[in-house]
Amino acid sequence: MVELTKLELCGGGKHASTESTESCSECNKNKGKPNWSGSRVEYNCDPPFNEIGSGFDPGKAPAGRYPCKSPTSIRDKSALNNKPCRVVCRTKENNKCYKTTWVLKGCTYKGKKKKVKQQNTSKEAVPYILEDDWEKDTKFTVIVSKNTSDKLPLGQFRKGSESFGTSTILGDRTWTVAQAEIYNPTKADMFNQDWHVRLKPCKLDDLNISFFSVKVSNILPSSIKKILDKGIGQGLVH
Repeated sequence: MVELTKLELCGGGKHASTESTESCSECNKNKGKPNWSGSRVEYNCDPPFNEIGSGFDPGKAPAGRYPCKSPTSIRDKSALNNKPCRVVCRTKENNKCYKTTWVLKGCTYKGKKKKVKQQNTSKEAVPYILEDDWEKDTKFTVIVSKNTSDKLPLGQFRKGSESFGTSTILGDRTWTVAQAEIYNPTKADMFNQDWHVRLKPCKLDDLNISFFSVKVSNILPSSIKKILDKGIGQGLVH
């Protein structure tokens, strides 16, 4: 596998590619960085050398050409063997014998420099890039008002054409507000489609209420805004 960056593809000139292999010989020849996956199992040190128990994770492979200094067997990837390089190591620790089988999951190395022809991208469509403050344009607020003159609040009663008892500070109307926002749990860019909409806690800053062309939330102390935010959430939302 050969990987080239966008700059290398479009900029032209000579660039070294990043290559990957599952061959031990190719990895060692190019001084690559191997990625090993292993399985260790205990076996009887005496004939018939049968395995004891099940295999377990041996942990990270030691650095070097191979995961052990003296491999028992090496089956490399070749034209006749399409499977990744497989190395078997046998060790004896505390009078116990172990066999560890390592499989080369991949090895990356820097390939030879190749000449890349510069491409003319002036006529290509320019991707839409989000602004740094894109979130301010992705919050939406809905405020609803309803006439409730035909309803009686708790503790209020009507006699004739007059109402008595407890009444609300909003009179014969009820108000409610809801806020929603667009978000991307994966990454906020235009190169993935994981965009969603969700309800969010209502905040005064997001209501964008102005008084004589001055945004109210900009002139109120933070302590007052916290009280109003709580009042909006408790009073108008519920």
